[in-house]
Amino acid sequence: MAYCVRACGRPSWNGIGGEMCSACLVAPGGYTPAPAAAVCTTPGCGMFTYNGHLGQPCLQCYQFMPGAPAICGCGKPTFNTLWGARCTKSCTGPSLPGPTAAPAPVVGAGGPVCGCGKPTFNGKWQELCAKSCKGPKLPGPAAAGAPLCGCGKPTWNGKWQELCAKSCKGPKLPAPGAGGPACGCGKPTWNGQWQELCAKSCTGPKLPGPGPSNCKAAGCSKPAVTAGYCSATCKDYQERLSGTMTSAIDPKLGCAQIPAGSTKFKELGDQCQNPAKTQSIVTHHGATRTVTMPSKVKEVWNVTNKTLLQKHFDYARKIGNVTNRGRGSNPGNMQRRFHCCGITCAGWTGTPCSDATCPLCNIIVNGFQKKFSAASNRFGSGLYSSATAVKCYGYADDHGRTQPRYMLICSVVEGVPERTEQISYGTRINTPLDSKYNSRYIKNSMFDALKPTQVVDELVVYDDDAMIPRYLIVFDV
Repeated sequence: MAYCVRACGRPSWNGIGGEMCSACLVAPGGYTPAPAAAVCTTPGCGMFTYNGHLGQPCLQCYQFMPGAPAICGCGKPTFNTLWGARCTKSCTGPSLPGPTAAPAPVVGAGGPVCGCGKPTFNGKWQELCAKSCKGPKLPGPAAAGAPLCGCGKPTWNGKWQELCAKSCKGPKLPAPGAGGPACGCGKPTWNGQWQELCAKSCTGPKLPGPGPSNCKAAGCSKPAVTAGYCSATCKDYQERLSGTMTSAIDPKLGCAQIPAGSTKFKELGDQCQNPAKTQSIVTHHGATRTVTMPSKVKEVWNVTNKTLLQKHFDYARKIGNVTNRGRGSNPGNMQRRFHCCGITCAGWTGTPCSDATCPLCNIIVNGFQKKFSAASNRFGSGLYSSATAVKCYGYADDHGRTQPRYMLICSVVEGVPERTEQISYGTRINTPLDSKYNSRYIKNSMFDALKPTQVVDELVVYDDDAMIPRYLIVFDV
């Protein structure tokens, strides 16, 4: 018995050495003829290895290797480790005599041999040494890549999809890499689908075809369903992650400044300085004050940390594709939001400082961490952001400046929010979030005493990976 050339341990599909099994034949990559690498290791031999595996001798050469373990004619070890025996009582493989006093034959000079190791009765390959011998018949050396018949002999006209002779039952084999659904006879199926025949009269067999490939999304091993992905969630995840990761950086090595006058600079700057939302009244650390946004953006920096970004998208994929709010995008209903915090270093220079107590620089390097948010906060211990820049700006603490210099633009996975349309100032909702929600969205129209009709929203998430800094705005103050 000959075994699969891919070393999977199964018998070759046509019983010939140097071929694949029926399972590997329909696996991705298609049919592969006997490769030159799967021939006998004896110099000048050229015959297929005795077991179809790489780096092995052929059946004939193996028998003349002094000290070689005894094998059955099928290539497996004999049941009693002695030459002249079979591997099992039921095996039909011939018993092999093993090493003898005769010198090892030189294949090429000795001519075609039977599977038992003796010369064939007529000096041709694919024959036995005698009518009573069980062989097996051997195809003999073949040029690598030569078109073969299913019996292992070269085709009569040197082309694939042909037989070696009119009387041969083949089957006909497709050319390597031809691909596509095939019938068990080697021809394309009549309707171009696996599990079909080439014609109604063909005896096949029908082939199952390659198994489903895995989802293309990183970290997903589920079978692909549409366009190479298992789901719309994985498709959105991979496409957005791939597009965003190209601009991600390692902030410890320095962040990337966005050129002034560029489209991205203008987009982010305009979002911070919405003319309708430039002033607000906030209460922070017990003090109520009027906050006015600076009129000019001095610098914009890309602070997208690639390590945080990967965790952020993985978290969004766990939530999956949900109904987006506003300009949110899937997976996870991802939103762009503002956040301001304190700073203890002298100021931003393009690289985060080494001060472990500096909130701004530590957020850029390590991300937002819920452990620094008190459970007594208005909406509980979470990560706070808003689509209203001036609301966040009031919470910045820049060495007591009346107009702080820095603001973060963040990506926030809102998921499915617990919505509160209106809430009076001072009201707290800091009870644990219901498990069916991923965040709290508060649309508060009663917060701003200067402009009662101005909507000032707030978004709170409760997982460290749900919110990451993307850009740092530096104001000219």
